[in-house]
Amino acid sequence: MDTAHLRLAVDAARAGAAELMSRRDHRVVKEKGPKDLVTDADLASQKAIRDMLVGAYPDYAFVGEEEGENDPPANVRAGDPDAPPCWVVDPLDGTINFVHRLQSFAVSIGLYAAGKMRLGVIYDPTRDEMFTAIDGQGAHCNDQKMSASGCTAIDESLIACSFRAG
Repeated sequence: MDTAHLRLAVDAARAGAAELMSRRDHRVVKEKGPKDLVTDADLASQKAIRDMLVGAYPDYAFVGEEEGENDPPANVRAGDPDAPPCWVVDPLDGTINFVHRLQSFAVSIGLYAAGKMRLGVIYDPTRDEMFTAIDGQGAHCNDQKMSASGCTAIDESLIACSFRAG
């Protein structure tokens, strides 16, 4: 994948995030299942992202978390090298945090092709942080190259994780 795909994914993430932020104070929340929430913001964000990505690449597959679009075509699932590339989208990664007005949520977009993830974008609209990566080209935050700390000892490192309640 190339920078044109990455620029499109970045623009789509910003469009999705704009939908999230416009509904942050006035959202409609429903349960998809026990402890599995969806908001009107999730749906609007996915639509904005889908419209941009599919509009630019109509022959690519699209998998989104919402509205029954979460099952990739069989040839994509099988890693068939002739399968079309597939956009993989979580329009609101961190719905519980969003519903509770916490700042830890993001828009996540990936492009899967020929059996592996080729690029990824994660945008945190509350901090205006855009994380991007293209397979084999490293990762960036707001266009600044990221690198590992070089820490090799577990007792000198910081590890953080989150566990779902209940």
